[in-house]
Amino acid sequence: MFRSLIILLLFLLVSRHSYAEVLVRMEVQQDAAISNVDLRLFENIAPVTVDNFLKYVNKTTTNGGDYDNTFIQRSVTDFVIQSGGFSFDPTVNDGSFSYDPANNTYPGGLQPLPVDPPIQNEYKLLNVRGTIAMAKLSGDPNSATSQWFINLADNSSILGPSQNEGFTVFGEVLADGMTVVDQIAAQPIYNRTDIHSALGELPLVNYTSDPIQQQNLVRVNKMTELLSISDDIDFQAVLVNTSTQRDIVIKNTGSVAHTIGDVSTTDTLDLPFSVVGNTCSNTTLVQDAECVLTVQFSPQSENVFNETFNIELADLGLSYTFSMKGEGVLTPPAADITPSLDAVEFGDGQLIDLSNGDYQQIVVNFNNDGNLDLNITSMTMDGADAGDFEFFDNCVAASPIAPGDFCVLPINFKPTTVGNKSATMTVVSNDPDESPLVIPVTGTASVDTDGISESIEDAAPNGGDGNNDSILDSVQNTVASLPGLGNTYLTLVTYSGVRLSNIVLLSADQLVTPPDNVRFDLGALDFKADNIQPGGRVEIGLILPLSSTPVTYYMYGPTPDNTNPHWYEFLYDGTTGAQLIGRATITSPDGTNIERNLIKLVFTDGARGDADLSVNGVVIDTGAPVVTTSGTSSGSMSIWSLFYLAVILIMLKAGQRHSVRKTAGI
Repeated sequence: MFRSLIILLLFLLVSRHSYAEVLVRMEVQQDAAISNVDLRLFENIAPVTVDNFLKYVNKTTTNGGDYDNTFIQRSVTDFVIQSGGFSFDPTVNDGSFSYDPANNTYPGGLQPLPVDPPIQNEYKLLNVRGTIAMAKLSGDPNSATSQWFINLADNSSILGPSQNEGFTVFGEVLADGMTVVDQIAAQPIYNRTDIHSALGELPLVNYTSDPIQQQNLVRVNKMTELLSISDDIDFQAVLVNTSTQRDIVIKNTGSVAHTIGDVSTTDTLDLPFSVVGNTCSNTTLVQDAECVLTVQFSPQSENVFNETFNIELADLGLSYTFSMKGEGVLTPPAADITPSLDAVEFGDGQLIDLSNGDYQQIVVNFNNDGNLDLNITSMTMDGADAGDFEFFDNCVAASPIAPGDFCVLPINFKPTTVGNKSATMTVVSNDPDESPLVIPVTGTASVDTDGISESIEDAAPNGGDGNNDSILDSVQNTVASLPGLGNTYLTLVTYSGVRLSNIVLLSADQLVTPPDNVRFDLGALDFKADNIQPGGRVEIGLILPLSSTPVTYYMYGPTPDNTNPHWYEFLYDGTTGAQLIGRATITSPDGTNIERNLIKLVFTDGARGDADLSVNGVVIDTGAPVVTTSGTSSGSMSIWSLFYLAVILIMLKAGQRHSVRKTAGI
């Protein structure tokens, strides 16, 4: 069984606006020098993170936005600069740069930034030099709030998915902004954890002695949202000698008017690209106003084409580079949906524990092997057993899926009853050849995988309840009853979570000749116990008829000191082996007693007694009890009772189980 966390895609959850990139200007002051660092935010890639960041930028406070009057609180050479945790205003309270850790109060102008609820991690892009990403708490991938950092170097290996599930890159520094960032990184760094634990790498300007003044800080005077601009255009595949058009929309999403410079409608682009519509040249955009540039792609030959041009944002002194690409093709372009599996098969005999909601999961990737965006419009599970399979339609939410890209669809097998299950998944898309795409989904649910038929187990003594737990052995994978030699029945029992399987009784003609003077009157058992912690310990009870008193237990197989299979006496040595309990009374939950003879088999995965001698979470036993028929043994009741009680308790317990840092540290 597998449990997994399904992180749903969030592309449709942000309703702020539909533009793909947002420009933000950060005004930075180092001593008397004021500079601008312009940021391009990738709203199409990290919509939740960008929306969260802009809320802090635009939140109205007495001093402006939340990020106004903050400062760079952390600088690590060749790593990052970080901010968004504190503001400083010398006119607040006593004006000091101080913190009272005993009472967790801020008596002066140093104040923590008020934070909104944490957001979902959206790690997709690498943390390379010049990118901006969110800081978060160690060990909690979804804990980002207000703190952000700019990468000074290629930190993709340090801040990738193996580190707290990756740090969300949501933008990049534009134009000459990294020159300013590098100047910040060059400022002297001081350990001021005596003031606050988060200030161990504090950059200060012209600092000589306390108290720290406002002019000593690298200040973020103001953070301002400027414009939203459509994402770079990928025309994808276009039939040769035809044309297609896309719009570039520029919208003023800030509160101050901005002027777009001249955008020439001729000679701006090289063919096959051209500007065929223009309402942006020399236009002043007031708040919420927008203009449109219409670009046409008209390929005359089979080839891949790329082009860029600049949009001059005159009053900002910023030249924004816009990129386009397209492919001329000789046959009509189309999306091509290709699933990673043609059929989803959960397999026969796999255990589904109906008592605690366990399930199996198979993940299917739907690839777009075409040359046009793939739009998946619906995914349904149909058929009599459709309710036994569950899926999350990430692929509908993720559409359109670009050529060469894919979406991920987890499918869970969660049957409510045992038996063979089948359903059909139907996927509707814009693939002209495979819509609807039909995928068969099958699985087998069983609560007993020991390999012994229900009819055989139900014929066991005590009404098919060999271990007297008031549950039929035939519906448990931790208990198995089967006939031994001489008109007897044997029962194996272990605790919940361990799975008994492949149980067979070996007759004399199936065995290698036993040692001299050793007889296996009940036969020999061959079985497997899996779902064990690799290298872990497992105990298995062997319940014998009352007429068969255990004398010893023999195993056949390799041992650490002799890797050739052989018979050896498997008595408990303090680590592994058979403990001969003997005669005992087993009491059911309703107080009914049965008397049996008992052996406790103790195994360690990969050690003596495990026939494969491998640390793999599986114990394999080929062994046999040696018994007498005197039928009595004394002093065993309490020992077995302790073992049996432990088994019951473990079963009950198992049934219930169903860096970049923020303020204190990256």
